[in-house]
Amino acid sequence: MLTLRSRRWRTLLGSAAVFAVAAVAFAAQEHAARRWRGGPIGFGSVLIAHMVGWGVWALLTPLVIGPVTHRFPFRHRARLGRDLAGHLATGVALAALQTFLVAAITAFLYYGISPLATRDIFLDRAYTAFALNLLIYAAIAAVLRTRALTGETREREQSAAALEARAARAELAVLYAQLQPHFLFNALNSIAELTHSDPPRAAAMIRALGELLRGSLAAAGSPTTTMSNEVSFIRRYVEVQQMRFERFAFELSVEDAALEALVPPLLLQPLVENAIQHTVGRRGSGRTMLTVGRHAERLHITVADDGAGFGTEPSGDGSGIGLASTRARLDRLYGTDYTMCLSNGAVEGAVISLELPFVTAATLPAQA
Repeated sequence: MLTLRSRRWRTLLGSAAVFAVAAVAFAAQEHAARRWRGGPIGFGSVLIAHMVGWGVWALLTPLVIGPVTHRFPFRHRARLGRDLAGHLATGVALAALQTFLVAAITAFLYYGISPLATRDIFLDRAYTAFALNLLIYAAIAAVLRTRALTGETREREQSAAALEARAARAELAVLYAQLQPHFLFNALNSIAELTHSDPPRAAAMIRALGELLRGSLAAAGSPTTTMSNEVSFIRRYVEVQQMRFERFAFELSVEDAALEALVPPLLLQPLVENAIQHTVGRRGSGRTMLTVGRHAERLHITVADDGAGFGTEPSGDGSGIGLASTRARLDRLYGTDYTMCLSNGAVEGAVISLELPFVTAATLPAQA
């Protein structure tokens, strides 16, 4: 990233190059005009004269024109008259000053210290180049103001982008915080059901829940985690659920190529929880299948169960807290670059299919 000092040097060198190009272009035009009229055709003297003139403008631009343009920016309609008068007065003064400096430098180069030569050159240029100098001042001021407006627009866009990013992080934190107590309360309810009927199993669930909470809190400070961490978390979550439901079967299939993918924390748990709720949670037995794979640059996640399917029972439309929060987080993180499909299986059960961009820590854009 360019430092402030290097940016200033780049701007200075770029401005010097622009003025040098202008000097050469005007010198070439005047040389061609003299040659066409049959006058003196020496290019060197013409180039020196224009280099002096444009060199003076190059010095006046950062010393005077830049501050004046900042002082009279044409930003407020109520002050347009004041800004116009300020630029007009400055333009006349600088046109006269530039004419005098060019006359003094030119006289010194050819005649040494000569007030008479300076006066003659000044008067000649005052008649022939004063109006041009006003136009040059106006052009330089316009370029500087345009550049300032471009910088202001860029800063506003960067500020708006930073504000939007902070709002997105805050929204993701709220959605993540919504999932945590939802998951915790369900787990505590499971423990409460076993406290009297099977105390040893309840104690084992409490220990397992502690491990789950430790993993959940470890991921709370980041908007993403690896699929490897998510799979480890879901294994512990399923162990807790299998302590509660002895007739709960779980099948997991994860491609090694998908383990390094970055995903939002607690992505898999609400999907598996939904399947458990509508199978073993309702009839005391059930099976859930979780499949994670990578195809090209996309991550594919499928959760299927052997329950009644979506839309066949109350609250079975996928609008619960877990799935709704998951969809909201995916909307915020990926925009339209993901799909979440809720459907019924060919024979039985419900199927939740996710397709996300395959992103890893190595492929994330470098931070500026």
